[in-house]
Amino acid sequence: MKRRIVMVVEDEPMNRLMAVDAFERAGFDVMDFGRTDEVLSCAERMPDEIAALFTDINVPGDDDGMDLARRFADRWPETPVLVTSGCFGEDAPADLPSSAGFIPKPWTVKALMARLQDDVVQRQSDGAKKS
Repeated sequence: MKRRIVMVVEDEPMNRLMAVDAFERAGFDVMDFGRTDEVLSCAERMPDEIAALFTDINVPGDDDGMDLARRFADRWPETPVLVTSGCFGEDAPADLPSSAGFIPKPWTVKALMARLQDDVVQRQSDGAKKS
């Protein structure tokens, strides 16, 4: 089954709308969240359909975005995780999960799509080679 859903976790409405629009235009279905609270439980119900997680670091909820990224990456290491923040400049935070990517804010739709599309396509083709 091809993974089709990108989970977007962003509390800033304009950034969330831009990300959702970009992923939908790229052909993905999107589940978007303004908080981290329900992301993992939603992913548990359909892990084989999740193409990627895109999360801001500074987002409200039971966990912040970095904790969410760590827990998600530990649970589903084959699924790309992309973290964003405006607090670190161009450098990724030191405690970023080793399997996660980082894109600094402000990001452009083109940069976001290039980064995530590469990760998703690469991991899907790697998975197909293992089958």
